[in-house]
Amino acid sequence: MTQGRESGSIDSCETKRNLAAAYETSLKILLGVTEKSGNLRMDLRDDIMKSVSSLRGVYNTLMADLVEKANKIENLERQLKKPTDAERVATPSIEKRRMYSECLGGSQLKKSEPKAFKLTVKSKGSHGIEQMKAMVKTKVNPVEMRIGIIIFKGLRNGRLQIETHNRNEI
Repeated sequence: MTQGRESGSIDSCETKRNLAAAYETSLKILLGVTEKSGNLRMDLRDDIMKSVSSLRGVYNTLMADLVEKANKIENLERQLKKPTDAERVATPSIEKRRMYSECLGGSQLKKSEPKAFKLTVKSKGSHGIEQMKAMVKTKVNPVEMRIGIIIFKGLRNGRLQIETHNRNEI
């Protein structure tokens, strides 16, 4: 696949050389006309010289842009050939094999799950869940006490459940 591209680039280099040579010969012919022709007016000669000069400038600019874009394409092709971090991560690692007993027991899953400590609060009176939440927030004020509450929700039976990561916070 790369051989085809290389031969294609060789062909394009030869084509570029042929085009450049044809371009230069055409400009030389125009300049030669101005020198050979004695009957040509001076203003026409100046116009031809200026247009030849501007054509050379445009040609040089286009060739510089072409070379710059060819270099960018080569750099991008090299980057595509290099494996990225995402591809390295996506490939599975053979070294991380688990034993059959670990798969059945799920011991690794139990260790990685963080424990949550739950506290259930029941109203002495006939307070609703929203009233109980408001009372806990105002009287206990978990923010000032720096209690890391994970879940603060009302249950169907009219109780309030509070979950934390640490048993001491309850």
